[in-house]
Amino acid sequence: MQVRPRILLIALIALATSVVLGACYGGDSGRVWFNLPSAKVHVADNGTARAFGYNLGAVVDPALVGQLEAAGVNEAEARVGYDGIYVTMNGEELPFVSWDAASA
Repeated sequence: MQVRPRILLIALIALATSVVLGACYGGDSGRVWFNLPSAKVHVADNGTARAFGYNLGAVVDPALVGQLEAAGVNEAEARVGYDGIYVTMNGEELPFVSWDAASA
């Protein structure tokens, strides 16, 4: 019996995804094996985005892009850690969302 290549590919992707996401779960230890790397998403003036060379379509209202440009925002970053989500704009930290074992 021959396994279809497409089914094998889907199974391998699912296995790799579960291993990566499992390694990022810290439980109640307060740490994880590793953090996922950043993914740069470039947003055009019309609100469409591109990541890793792929078009993601319209993700942001063009008016919001204009407001961010008028405010001088060139780069925004969100990092998810074991204890919360950290946001920076132009390298400056903003208030963050935090959680612990009791709130999660």
